[in-house]
Amino acid sequence: MILALLLSACSSGRHLNNDFLASAQPPLSPDTLREEPDFWQSNPNIVWARLQSLNDPQLAETADTAHSELARAWIDLAVISREKGANSAELLPSLIAWRQAHPLHPGTALLPDEETLLTLKRTPPPHRIALLLPLEGPSARLGKTVREGFLNAYYASLKSNPTLKPALAFYDTTRGKSIGEIYQQAVQEGADQIVGPLTRDEVHAIFQQSHLEAPILTLNYNPPGLLSGSSSDIIQFGLAPEDEAIQMAAHARSAGLSHALLIAPQDPWGVRVSQTFASAWRAAGGQIIDSLMFDARKPLADDIAHLLKVIPSPKDDTLLPEEHRRQDVDVIFLLASSTDARQIVPLLKFDYAGSLPIYSVSAIYNGTPNRTADLDLDGVIFCDIPWVLNTQNTSGRLSAVGHDAWQLATQVDRLKALPNFPVNGWTGALTLGSNQRIFRHLTWMKMKNGQPQPENRQ
Repeated sequence: MILALLLSACSSGRHLNNDFLASAQPPLSPDTLREEPDFWQSNPNIVWARLQSLNDPQLAETADTAHSELARAWIDLAVISREKGANSAELLPSLIAWRQAHPLHPGTALLPDEETLLTLKRTPPPHRIALLLPLEGPSARLGKTVREGFLNAYYASLKSNPTLKPALAFYDTTRGKSIGEIYQQAVQEGADQIVGPLTRDEVHAIFQQSHLEAPILTLNYNPPGLLSGSSSDIIQFGLAPEDEAIQMAAHARSAGLSHALLIAPQDPWGVRVSQTFASAWRAAGGQIIDSLMFDARKPLADDIAHLLKVIPSPKDDTLLPEEHRRQDVDVIFLLASSTDARQIVPLLKFDYAGSLPIYSVSAIYNGTPNRTADLDLDGVIFCDIPWVLNTQNTSGRLSAVGHDAWQLATQVDRLKALPNFPVNGWTGALTLGSNQRIFRHLTWMKMKNGQPQPENRQ
């Protein structure tokens, strides 16, 4: 079912425009390659998606196993994307060289023609970037965190490429002017790339502008159903939990799981993300057998026991602990904050569900190491931005958004022309979808001893 869905999505064009694709692939391993001798000659989109889904050690293992010239060229292309994907100045010459070395390779279907690559290589960066952020008032901390991440990336790039030096201008969106007025001021003062604004209301106001003279990378999303005005020059970027819900569904299906329990909070966030997940899960062939929309203000023990259909312990010991609860599910999906998850996961284990895999989104981990508290989350598999694996990071996730905003703002043309080659950032491997939204292909982790560790799925 899932392979048919993916192939159908790919048949409409070479662009990996299905957000399931990378995370929905079964693990690629030496055993897989032995069982699928024609793998390297199959649909290029599927080959590429499975290579993209590997972490670095898995990619190295695959390289050791793949001995044909065709396979080695595929691996070389994947390594180029992985190692040089953050920097177009390094990526483009490498892609041009790879294409020239392998003109008849099926992987060339993922690339534009050589003239397009050469044009991209010659395209100058923006001359002046304007950042529209809240720097005063209740959202000031968020705006300043984004600004810090952006500036850190800006100065780091100057060390590696001193010629890439656009002028920067900051505009405080809390000074009384409308977002349209601030945008016009930035353009009049020479900005040819806008980054921001940060809040949903401000992003919606941008979509209502009748004419846009400079392209915009927003740092939030226009609320669903409110699209209006000119949007062709607007790219939306941020930490959308819907991205995570889609990948959670695909990742669990690729592990062979299909019959699920869904647990989520009864609040606007929980309802919205649950709906996205449910749609993705069913599209991938999964079933939601039962669900619990919980109220975190109330005790949850009885609700969890009822969801799992826990029966009293028998007087004899012939019934195994797992058989005390329902047997019609093989996975639990938990949408919850770290505080709520620390309550719920122990209850699931207490009610004999410890043998079931538990999948979640980044909300279950607050990004700050706390081994004592997070021991209660051990075993949970979740997706999050690569930034959280660096324990030296002390600023919030919005710092990673600021960092990647710099990467994206200076590589917009590359995003459009090379949709199959992500910008490798701190918030994920970033691609541009047909809906002008940045999709974040995330890192899969598993809580172990109270700490997030890379998930090594075989």
